[in-house]
Amino acid sequence: MLAKKNRLPIEEALLRHGRTVRKSAFTIKIFSAENGYSRFGVVVGRRVAKFAVGRNKIRRMAFSAIERTQAAWPVADYLIITHPASAAYSAEQWHGELIPSSIS
Repeated sequence: MLAKKNRLPIEEALLRHGRTVRKSAFTIKIFSAENGYSRFGVVVGRRVAKFAVGRNKIRRMAFSAIERTQAAWPVADYLIITHPASAAYSAEQWHGELIPSSIS
């Protein structure tokens, strides 16, 4: 699990404007960071998984993939908004898609 300082408050991120990168299973919104480190947030809606158990599983897999490559991400705030296709993703697929070099 990411440290608390590296977790982005979703309410704060939804009010900001930034660059958008679209992938097949998710959209990443990138905002400038006011502090000296990166923060990450993951939003999983009910359209993606009907029950909270499924939404939490997707969120944990995304955070796990981010945590493995956290040092390689440029300093910014990142909000990952999942699409329904992400429900079928495995942990390895999340890790393969959330590589900083493929986000540019």
